[in-house]
Amino acid sequence: EALLHQLEPDSVLQNAQENIPARVLEAFGMEKASMRVLTPREMIEMYIGEENSQAGSLDFVRALCLLDYVQLEKEEVDKVRLHIWCQSILRDSWQEIDVNNPINSVQETVFFKLIEHGYHQGLDLDTFLPSPENILEQDELGQLRNEANFKYLLQTGYEHVKRVCAAAS
Repeated sequence: EALLHQLEPDSVLQNAQENIPARVLEAFGMEKASMRVLTPREMIEMYIGEENSQAGSLDFVRALCLLDYVQLEKEEVDKVRLHIWCQSILRDSWQEIDVNNPINSVQETVFFKLIEHGYHQGLDLDTFLPSPENILEQDELGQLRNEANFKYLLQTGYEHVKRVCAAAS
């Protein structure tokens, strides 16, 4: 039974490494056939980093799943989790989102598709999702965190998520 518990993480990590897009590996000078075993933290950055210019919500889901295998203190894991969420926000041009139709508009962002994935997986969104206040404190977002339209869209999106969750329970 102990072997089974060890095989599961190994299998998850192997699967995560095998699913890193070839173009991303190339950007890091790696080839699938000859690459070394990557750490979970390295894979997270490959999934969410700038080198993965076509990253979608599934890449961010994979990155969040890899947090279970990162060997860091809880505080550091929480920082990496926030980093993943911030990177999902930065995948979209929030300045171009229609503030006159905020709910439909934000639902098309990688950030809110990631929330939707968590919701459909039955995850506790209170623990899965950082608070909007916590997000807005992140320097990683640069000037975006100070933009009124972004704050409005983020808050409106969060309120919509709360309403949907409340109606479902």
